[in-house]
Amino acid sequence: MAGVGDRQHEVGQAGIRRLARYRDRKGKGQLKMLSSKAFGILDHMWKDPQASWIVPARLVPNGEGCTLLMTFFPPPALDDQAFATASKEIDRELNRLKEILER
Repeated sequence: MAGVGDRQHEVGQAGIRRLARYRDRKGKGQLKMLSSKAFGILDHMWKDPQASWIVPARLVPNGEGCTLLMTFFPPPALDDQAFATASKEIDRELNRLKEILER
């Protein structure tokens, strides 16, 4: 088990796709990676009891490191307020991940 923020996850692999099952204060969720290392593609599908959606993500070389680009489209199951709340949680988790990676 590993975690960022308040999420705990188990990682498995099925073919080229990676699957992580999460448990956080809201319940269970799944994150399925749809990636290509050669092209810097880190698209993933998120699924939890509230909603599911695909998040396009790219790693772009940038000097000695890289820049992560992610695009979030509100899933139909979330209203504007729920999407804003989810976006804030994602920002918090990405900032924490950035702190970990920059140590």
